[in-house]
Amino acid sequence: MPVHTLIFNSILALFFPLLMFIFGLIFWLKQIPVNGIFGVRTFEIMKSQAVWDYSHRIWGKITSITNFIILILLILIIILLFIYREYLREELVSPLLMGVPTAVSFLSLIVCSMYIHKKAKAFNVANRISRFKNI
Repeated sequence: MPVHTLIFNSILALFFPLLMFIFGLIFWLKQIPVNGIFGVRTFEIMKSQAVWDYSHRIWGKITSITNFIILILLILIIILLFIYREYLREELVSPLLMGVPTAVSFLSLIVCSMYIHKKAKAFNVANRISRFKNI
């Protein structure tokens, strides 16, 4: 396999997990106001700033940790691919480098979003019940 192809595939493979790691850090460490442009935008989460902050802190933490692990594993895989590049078939490298990490990252996004939505719904229901008890 040519070295330039392996370098190009490696850069592409590292791009998405690195981008998701940076977004995760931003949401984990910084409070972002409720908006309709980016973030987990479900009706239950956008109802309250407290739920928005909680859900994005959790989402950012899980996304950052997951994508950091993916980045470390990708770097190790890339090192191994450079060592054994003479024995590689080119059609196997792209799915290995780009398909698997992207699929794992999207899966973590889906699972995390479902968990956060469930917690936000429970928080909003509990908040409504406590308001009625105070009347």
